[in-house]
Amino acid sequence: MKYGIALGACNAKFFPDVTVAAEELGYESVWLPEHLMFTTKMSRSPHPGETHPPVPPTTPIFDAFAYLSYLAGRTERVRLGTHVYNIGLRHPFVTARAKKLAAELTGPDQSRVQRLYRTLFGRPPTDDEVAIGLRFVSAHGPTAWEGYCHALLCSNEFAYVD
Repeated sequence: MKYGIALGACNAKFFPDVTVAAEELGYESVWLPEHLMFTTKMSRSPHPGETHPPVPPTTPIFDAFAYLSYLAGRTERVRLGTHVYNIGLRHPFVTARAKKLAAELTGPDQSRVQRLYRTLFGRPPTDDEVAIGLRFVSAHGPTAWEGYCHALLCSNEFAYVD
């Protein structure tokens, strides 16, 4: 039997520590909630006896694939994933471009990471960036390259390329 950890009930500042601890304790996977927004006015709770929602609207929200990339850089073996993927709430360009980039990548994994950095950022990756990329794709199975491309497309460096 395989066990995983869901980060949804955890304060976001502890996501990295919980993920590393899950790996050290032998958990198979860590799951990140996929929320792109919260309403500014929330009422009621799904929990009996509670009068307010369990998640305040001021909770920080991260791009799931970008954050999973960060967590992959802190781990080596644990599998990482999202509870759901809200494609209807994402910009179609980012999703389509990530799929296209992933489909065009061929060759050894290290060469793929290097080609992505040159394509998206106009520079080669650092050794640390290559290592993080390789850990990310090795932990995510058949859709790993699409997720990795998506994370790079959502990065600050891509948004602010000179």
